[in-house]
Amino acid sequence: MVVLGIMDKLIIVLLSSWLFTLPVHSQTMFGEANTRCIDLLEENKQSGKVNRVENWLQGYFSGRIRETQRNLIIVNDLNIPIYDLLIKACQKEPMLDLHNAADVVYFEIP
Repeated sequence: MVVLGIMDKLIIVLLSSWLFTLPVHSQTMFGEANTRCIDLLEENKQSGKVNRVENWLQGYFSGRIRETQRNLIIVNDLNIPIYDLLIKACQKEPMLDLHNAADVVYFEIP
């Protein structure tokens, strides 16, 4: 059995709390759902395609496909640019958040 001294315990607590404050990539990806379309449109206009949003969107679609059991092989077969469809949905309704805009795109695909 290992006996930890007070300093060892303090170091463990400090390291643990430090680890939980580090930025986590999954938090960033999850956070894209709440990004407003108008903000994405502005960033897209200034910098071009926003890769973190495209990555989030691909993950979102994967999860929705698994959840709903839809067969959307057409997306891959036709190489449908879902990011571009998201931009179009945002242009139509700029006050949506990306989660809702992604749903619009998801349900528009036959």
